[in-house]
Amino acid sequence: MILLRSFFLLVVMSRSEALRVLLLHGKGSSGPEMLSRFEKIGAALGKNVEFVAPTSPLAQPEWWALPPGHRSFTATEYLDFDQSVAFLRDFMPVDVAWGHSDCRRPSKVVALPPPPRKGDKLD
Repeated sequence: MILLRSFFLLVVMSRSEALRVLLLHGKGSSGPEMLSRFEKIGAALGKNVEFVAPTSPLAQPEWWALPPGHRSFTATEYLDFDQSVAFLRDFMPVDVAWGHSDCRRPSKVVALPPPPRKGDKLD
């Protein structure tokens, strides 16, 4: 683990541009609260890292809603998830997406490039 941390620090410190990190808060939290959890890391890395921590666009401070009677691990669908992903695309590009708790799911989705649309030229 120490070797991995050292490698990460070497990569971050050797970049000419700041590493852009998207931080996604957990249910009931907010972007500013998530950002406050990374203050010490940001201070240690200085200008080599830029943290971006938006607050969910949904009425509840979460990235999706669940069907009645379900929890995140029993649900087969996540309501309003597409709205959150569209909102998060405005913060792209990022180098790293970090999701707290259940927000590992949207962090994986937004880290991917958008799918090609009909008529797009593929290289």
